[in-house]
Amino acid sequence: MSSSPPPRPPILLLHGAWHGSWCWEPVTTALSAAGHPVLAIDLPGHGLQAPVPDAYIAQDLDALATAVSPLGGLSAADCAEPAVEAVHALHAAFGPVVVVAHSLAGVVLNHVGEAVPDLIARLIHLAALAPAPGRTVFEDAATPEFGDSLTLGLPIGDPGATGAVRINWNSPDAGYRSTARQCFYGDVPDATADAATRLLSPDVPVRLYSDPAPPTAERWGTVSRSWIRCTLDRTVPVAAQDAFIGRLDAVAPGTPFEQHTLETGHSPFLSAPEMLSSVLLKAVNA
Repeated sequence: MSSSPPPRPPILLLHGAWHGSWCWEPVTTALSAAGHPVLAIDLPGHGLQAPVPDAYIAQDLDALATAVSPLGGLSAADCAEPAVEAVHALHAAFGPVVVVAHSLAGVVLNHVGEAVPDLIARLIHLAALAPAPGRTVFEDAATPEFGDSLTLGLPIGDPGATGAVRINWNSPDAGYRSTARQCFYGDVPDATADAATRLLSPDVPVRLYSDPAPPTAERWGTVSRSWIRCTLDRTVPVAAQDAFIGRLDAVAPGTPFEQHTLETGHSPFLSAPEMLSSVLLKAVNA
């Protein structure tokens, strides 16, 4: 009598800042075809949930620099709640969950790993921002490892006053738009980058950058972890990614990151989806 193959773990995909669940579409087919239940969600203030300031639509640049964001009241823990809920749902249906986080969703991943470590099979960071306990993204972004990042010159207005880290993707300044393109989509085909840029939201809750990271060795540190490094990244330079890995490995040296490397920019789900899918499957099954 033949036995059926063991079930594949479910995969939860978390997008980075200004993006939405849509960005994962090029890789979800490959992950599903490999037998994994796959779910990509919009995090608060992103995707279909993204409130857009009137000044952004009107391109009133003076007003846009000062307009208070409706996302300003959201804490990092608030932003993680939908991901925690999704882990509960996937675990109930399929068993322990692999959670993949890109870029700023690494902050969310810290919270998820701390909140429900017993429900998680593996945490996978993709070119992520993932501060060590007590540190913040703002603090880490001020380190020398971020010296080559193009992101630092893009936010407009005072995040402390607006409640958001805001980027004007529709800026009339061609140089500004070019820097934003190189930062996020430098190796993405032009047509794809144009389409993706039209879907980006302008605001990210500032507290994703300013709330201290929560992971502990006793909870987060018990979960298996992988990191997919992107060596051509102009958003989170690879030196900064390596610094995150080192600081977090020091928190839980018994479960160090299993590492993979891609020679891509910050958004391999758009620039090299087949390559990323292959590496994700390796990491999921590590």
